[in-house]
Order: sequence, then structure tokens, then C-alpha cells
Amino acid sequence: MPNGNLRDVLRLAMKGSPFMEGRLVLHTRIDIPPLAAKVRRKLELDGRFEVLEGRFLHSTIQNQIDGLSKRASGQAQNAESDSVVSQMAGEFHLANEVMQFRKLSFGVPGADVDLAGDYNLENEALDFGGSLKLRATVSEMVTGWKKLVLRPMDRFFEKDGAGTFLRIRVDGTAKAPKFAVVLAGRQLGVPLGGR
Repeated sequence: MPNGNLRDVLRLAMKGSPFMEGRLVLHTRIDIPPLAAKVRRKLELDGRFEVLEGRFLHSTIQNQIDGLSKRASGQAQNAESDSVVSQMAGEFHLANEVMQFRKLSFGVPGADVDLAGDYNLENEALDFGGSLKLRATVSEMVTGWKKLVLRPMDRFFEKDGAGTFLRIRVDGTAKAPKFAVVLAGRQLGVPLGGR
């Protein structure tokens, strides 16, 4: 599928309304064994995809993505509300209604996320781990006195050319994802675009 509609593909793959729109480039091998059960339970896919010009359809998620992009770019004080475009790509395997992502990358201006994990089509559960790289340093993501207090911490979070490098976990469901930063083996729940 060289130029598909992401919304149409998501309608086929999940319950309820799609959570994202954009252009989809999809390369996959499909195997449909004899239909003794629901097609979705028997369907097997193996491939890779790319989402171009992606936008989340739930305004709360899109607002969090917009906030993440502003902070990641060091524009925490900028109150303008631009709807940023997301880029996504990955390699996947679907079997028994579980989409296993061997590699999943997601990018917005100022931030790049690299994940691996599973998405359960039946209950829409997420189970991912990976890294978040932000262009801004920790102190550049806040305003006021917090900026001065956090400046000495910047050097502890700089890594691999990123102003801030964090290990992260994503779980919950597609409609209500939960994001956590992993520091010293402990998960700290954080709002995606939070202050």
C-alpha cells in the first residue's frame, strides 16, 4: 500500500473509531488460515509501515503531543496552540490478536521516541518500553525559577546528542495511554505534555 488512508486501515483493525489519521505506507505479508474462528483471531501479518502527516483524532492526546513538542523544543513559555504533525514508522508481527512491534519510532518537532512492545487488539492494551530523546535540556523545558534550579541537572540527562534522554514505559490502553519515565529502575508516572 504505497499511499493509504490510515483512518480506513484502523477501522478494519480495531474496535470503535480510529484514534489517528494520516497517510500510510504499508508493506506486509498476510496469512489467513482456514476460517474456523473470527478472521481477526486467525489473521497473521508481518511487515513494516510508515505514517506521514499523522494527527491524533482525540483532542486530549493531540494536545499532549503538542505540549510535548513545545517543551521538547525548549518553548515551554510559548502558549500558542499549534497542532503538530507526527511521523511514525515501525516493524510489526500480528498473530492471535496481538500486534508485536519489534521497532516503533515516533517523532514530532523536538522529540523522538523509540519503542518496542505489544498492542492487544482485543482489549486495546499497550505494553511498550523504550527511549525518549528531546532536543531541549531539562532546564529548557520549564520556566521561571525552576529553570535555574534544574540547570545543574542538565548534564545527567544529556546523551546520544539529545538535550534530554529518558527511558520510558507506555501502558494502559490506546484510548487512555499511561506514560512513565524509568529512573534507576523505578517508574515515575508523568503526563505526556505536562508541566
